[in-house]
Amino acid sequence: MHVKTLILFGSLGATATGGGIYLAIKDSPKPISELLSSEAGLLPITNDLDEKWNAAWKNYRDSHKESGSMTYKNRDRWNINGWETKKSEDVAPKEFKEACKSQSQSKVYSKNDQKYKDVKSWCTRPKKIRELLNWEGKRILLDATGDGEMWGKSWGEYRKHHEKSRQASSITYEDSDVLSVAQWQNKRSQEQVPQEYKDACKTKSEEYINMDQVTNDPVFSKVKRWCTKPK
Repeated sequence: MHVKTLILFGSLGATATGGGIYLAIKDSPKPISELLSSEAGLLPITNDLDEKWNAAWKNYRDSHKESGSMTYKNRDRWNINGWETKKSEDVAPKEFKEACKSQSQSKVYSKNDQKYKDVKSWCTRPKKIRELLNWEGKRILLDATGDGEMWGKSWGEYRKHHEKSRQASSITYEDSDVLSVAQWQNKRSQEQVPQEYKDACKTKSEEYINMDQVTNDPVFSKVKRWCTKPK
């Protein structure tokens, strides 16, 4: 057999069965950004204006403190340009953002790779409620300017959920509601869907999930129940 062929077999692995030889090709490495897409509760920070950059930068700086000290190490893992001066700054520098974007394109074989763990720790943020809904792929938010019938049904069920007592035609509602609808005490008796209800759905959908709960986050469950429709 040709030498190059033998080398190829050695690198890929070969198995002989019957009259044929089958190559066992190992999994190819994937970009860290691609592997991150399977994380239920996290998203890589990509927008330069994302409000979570400063928190990510703090995590990076804190991981480079001397043991038992508030002093930062002289060198950092990613060799951030200007680290000596920037390590004491609270605002995430562009050099850190660029490092995150560059590191997220590194290819690794699994989530156990330290490079993956570093990017996950330093360059990601919790998903917002609406982003987690998109990731699940089962339900989507009701259209703020459409879905009139669905909004009506949702609002009717929402009001019923907050009934305290019902006597003949008289209904008493809870003083507070789970979505914190503005002017709830004035709106709760209205049959027509108030704009404040739609606004509450939108506001809650923009909140970040609790990373310890993810899909079990109570706010996520509320938005999913009252503000969505099947995809």
